[in-house]
Amino acid sequence: MGRRLGLAMAGALLASAACTVSTAQVRAPSASAGGAQAAPHGFGISGSVGGLFPGAHRALVLKVTNHHGFAIVVRSVSVLVGAGGHGCPAGNLTVAGFSGAAPVPARGSGNITLPVTLSPNAGDACQGAVFPLTYSASATAA
Repeated sequence: MGRRLGLAMAGALLASAACTVSTAQVRAPSASAGGAQAAPHGFGISGSVGGLFPGAHRALVLKVTNHHGFAIVVRSVSVLVGAGGHGCPAGNLTVAGFSGAAPVPARGSGNITLPVTLSPNAGDACQGAVFPLTYSASATAA
């Protein structure tokens, strides 16, 4: 079994016709004794989704970029959605998680697709709203 790698990062999803998730720096645990040190740039996640409107079901395609010199297998991705601003609660946006095995080559990239739904009850306050997203992911060395 390979080393376990972890990820925590934040991005933003715009509740408009063109939605994007920003890239953030990632730190993955190093192989040092005790795991107290962190190696920068383990793997990163970015992606985009378009055409959101109340009741819309879309796909958020996440690009996973592996900065390691060895292949990894992403085992899980979860997304915590924050409020889209005053009058647009987080509950208006649902992003499903991923559990499985998504291989990513050494110093390469791969895609993971997550279903996204904007509630049919999302009001006018959600037009153009920005929902902060916090990602948690785990991967193992292949």
